[in-house]
Amino acid sequence: MRILKYLPLLLVCTPAFAQDPPKASKAEVDRVISTIKSDPAKLQQYCTIVKAQNEYQQADEQKNEQKMVELDQRIETAAKSLGPDFGKVTSSELDEASAQALDDLGSSCKS
Repeated sequence: MRILKYLPLLLVCTPAFAQDPPKASKAEVDRVISTIKSDPAKLQQYCTIVKAQNEYQQADEQKNEQKMVELDQRIETAAKSLGPDFGKVTSSELDEASAQALDDLGSSCKS
């Protein structure tokens, strides 16, 4: 599973008291993806998250803590605009098919 790719988002969307993340059903993930795809503003916000996650990985490699904090805030703001269902899905344990579906959605974002 590509958990590291979603680490910044998981840190933002997971409550501090959570022990084991719940598992999101394929139907929940599909519903969130469908909602994002059908709304251009939500798709733009999702693409903002994808771009910020990529920048976060680069900042982490460069040990740029200030940039990582800035990107965390950007991710958090964009994630909130996608609604509670998105937060629930991204803070859940995802199976391979669901993680791939989110990756595929991210690949529709223009760089």
